[in-house]
Amino acid sequence: MKRDWIIITLLILISITLNLPKIEINKSLFGYKVLYIGGYSLNVGGLYRDMELKKGLDISGGVRLILEPDLSSIPSEEMGNSLESLKGILETRVNRFGVNEPNVTTVKFNNKYKLIVEIPGIEDIERAKTLVGKTAQMSFLMEDPNFVLDPESLPKEGDPYPGFVETDLKSTDIKKAVPAIFQSEAGVYEPSVNLIFTSEGTKKFSDLTAKNIGLRLGIFIDNVPVIAPTINQQISTGEAYITGGFTSEAAKDLAIQINSGALPVPVNIVGESQIGASVGDDVIQKSIKGGLIGLAAVSIFMLFLYKKLGLISVSTLLLYGLFSITLYKLVPITLTLSGVAGFILSIGMAVDSNILIFERIKEERNAGYEGSSAVERGFDKAWGSIKDANLVSLIIAFILFNPFEWGFLLQSGPVRGFAVTLGIGIAVSLFTGVYVTKNIIKFFYKSR
Repeated sequence: MKRDWIIITLLILISITLNLPKIEINKSLFGYKVLYIGGYSLNVGGLYRDMELKKGLDISGGVRLILEPDLSSIPSEEMGNSLESLKGILETRVNRFGVNEPNVTTVKFNNKYKLIVEIPGIEDIERAKTLVGKTAQMSFLMEDPNFVLDPESLPKEGDPYPGFVETDLKSTDIKKAVPAIFQSEAGVYEPSVNLIFTSEGTKKFSDLTAKNIGLRLGIFIDNVPVIAPTINQQISTGEAYITGGFTSEAAKDLAIQINSGALPVPVNIVGESQIGASVGDDVIQKSIKGGLIGLAAVSIFMLFLYKKLGLISVSTLLLYGLFSITLYKLVPITLTLSGVAGFILSIGMAVDSNILIFERIKEERNAGYEGSSAVERGFDKAWGSIKDANLVSLIIAFILFNPFEWGFLLQSGPVRGFAVTLGIGIAVSLFTGVYVTKNIIKFFYKSR
């Protein structure tokens, strides 16, 4: 039981920490200067999250881009595969930007293919164009110490940058790119992109830096130099940092482009527009108000009918909300109006488990069992019904989400958003409604 309470307490503390709003304090604590608390981002093992709730296109609006792929060099029999590959990479980029309901559609008009990309929650059209439209092909070039610029033989487009020669280190040698904060030799902190190489890439990078100490290694994106630091020593850690006046957003976007890979065909942006939220603020406010009224009604019902057990139920319901919001931020989940509906529905299902458990406990008391015996027997007998009901609901959520994209089922973004929040809600409600509730009740019976 002690272990259970440690797990529950850790989860509560982590969830509260990740959901704290940013509060400026600018004070010294225990000898350290603390500028603020809350508003944290998460960067663990390459997993980066800014811990903000992502809002869907219908709630927050966003940007719509129309892309025209250049398929002139693609054989007709391979056009379908090229378009699917392009669509997949665009969806990956939008997903890694923090949007789980990207709307990327392919249309054909006048024998020309176009892709329509809608990105929720972003207002900067130029940033959206950079994120989606650039190929982001990375290359590593080494400074040539014997190079002399000849004005009469300037490099042509696509040739290596003057003064630099190609190396055997390629973009395929990069395992992943992570937005990070880099500390320069002057002690200045700045946003950067941390490149983590594969095992083969680590060896290549180590050999390259060992043989070229004192020369500059240029990192290029789409043949444009980003940074060319001087190699001072062999680097065998398998990591490198790209710096150069990045903002946090620019570093994140570049990491997304590198991780998702280069676009298989060039694209031209032929249309752009900002989209207003299709759901008005009044509808959102009414939805939130309705959810709060429903939550209050359920809480009053549980307190009136079950007294102390009802108070425990309301407490676990609050924990359910806290854990759910934390998961929405960690995954992350893009909240649309349909997703909010799934969350509200799962609140009622979270209480269902408690009602089944409490009624079973009452039956055991009436049968002559007391204290922890009634609790254990009540939970054991209620578990079968709870398991079956929630298993059916999870299967329904799985079908609605349609992960394998079966053609005979719906593949709508809003339906999937509803399925995701419903599925997460059911899983969290099982944890709080059964595991947490059981430990709280056993604790009070033990203390008595």
